[in-house]
Amino acid sequence: MGAGPNIAPALLRLHFHDCFVRGCDASVLLDGTNGKKFAAGNKNSLQGFNVIDDIKTKVEAICPGVVSCADILTLAARDATLLIGGSNWSVPLGRRDGFVSSKGEADANLPSFNANFATLRNAFTSKGLSVSDRPLSNVMRGRALFTSDDQLRRNSAGVSVIQSLNKSPSPFNQAFGAAMVKMGRISVLTGTNGQIRKNQELTDFPVNCRIS
Repeated sequence: MGAGPNIAPALLRLHFHDCFVRGCDASVLLDGTNGKKFAAGNKNSLQGFNVIDDIKTKVEAICPGVVSCADILTLAARDATLLIGGSNWSVPLGRRDGFVSSKGEADANLPSFNANFATLRNAFTSKGLSVSDRPLSNVMRGRALFTSDDQLRRNSAGVSVIQSLNKSPSPFNQAFGAAMVKMGRISVLTGTNGQIRKNQELTDFPVNCRIS
């Protein structure tokens, strides 16, 4: 895995944008102009696809047809965080990959960068998440990157969450890990649902997670 300074936030965002639309099924990786990656909040902004494909190729060489792209995407988000000195968390496995990737569903489900607190709370609630599952650093200092992040310090419930994490020793790492595990369980496909994605027909090319 490339260990540049931007890889962790890129893979975390890729994982989040996958799970928030149709669940954690790696459908954000699927190619096609009507897919998730071409939604307004994703087009020309999501990164890390080549990293996931590289991991998938190496995994397939060792144990073909066993590890899903969805599990790889989830593990990559955790491992990239560790590489930059971030927190660790246990990743439950067994996800399977989805067949459908919808630009319309992504447009409808992904919170906008300028969403207000009520909209964000409703979006997270609809996925079984809460305000406390969205811990962010530097928000109280006014250093939030997006308007949607800054909304946390402009609402009493958001301020309460931030203050609870602003302690010494800080419970942030534990809370962040718990939130990531919770998000990684959104509408997962298991058992006979979904697939273990493999480009079996393209025998002259590396196996990857992106099928056109």
